[in-house]
Amino acid sequence: MKRRFNYLYHLYNNLFSTSPKIDGKLSPNEYDHYINLSNGDFRMFWKIVGDEVYILMIGRTKGYVALGIAPTVKSGNADYIIGSSDDPSSMHAKREYGELNY
Repeated sequence: MKRRFNYLYHLYNNLFSTSPKIDGKLSPNEYDHYINLSNGDFRMFWKIVGDEVYILMIGRTKGYVALGIAPTVKSGNADYIIGSSDDPSSMHAKREYGELNY
């Protein structure tokens, strides 16, 4: 019964959930998934809505936070999301693609 409930919950979440508000702030229950790394110095939240993935990255850094998504463990042929901030009122995000040439 638990497996059926989990399936129905995820099906309902993906079909009827709303997209997170893209405002740079984290609201309660805005994202369905969460991971805490480096003793809280890097946190990532994500939510899947249909065929889109919304990601919020929070890092204690003076520079940037980044996430690489690759089809293999090696860092080439990957999509990278890089977020940076010059000051607390100015946030920048960009997407890059890196190729691995042997």
